[in-house]
Amino acid sequence: MRALCARNLGVPGLAVVDGNPGLSAALKAQWPQLAIQRCTNHKLWKLLAKAPAHLREELAEDYRRMIYADSRAAVEQARVAFTRKWKLRSQTVSASFAEAGDELPHFAVEGAADHQCAGAD
Repeated sequence: MRALCARNLGVPGLAVVDGNPGLSAALKAQWPQLAIQRCTNHKLWKLLAKAPAHLREELAEDYRRMIYADSRAAVEQARVAFTRKWKLRSQTVSASFAEAGDELPHFAVEGAADHQCAGAD
């Protein structure tokens, strides 16, 4: 990442990561203002692996409805409904979903062009 800064490539507007906490920490150390989003496909696979077989199709439909919502407000509304429903349907799915925290999903990254690499002169 330091090599990217040295080449003056600028700060990424958004990093999409698979959930590796070391990668997220390294990105945040280099670019503290960087928005980080979990890969929604990786998260869905993890959720499906935690779900009982008979609930997987329903889970995938609910998850996609949330991820592909038309606006940030619609995503948040769907997230609340998803969290409420899956807390009752499957504790393991609920816990895995909660683990992603606020890294699912981002719609816009504002002001990314104004930022510089950490430690850049």
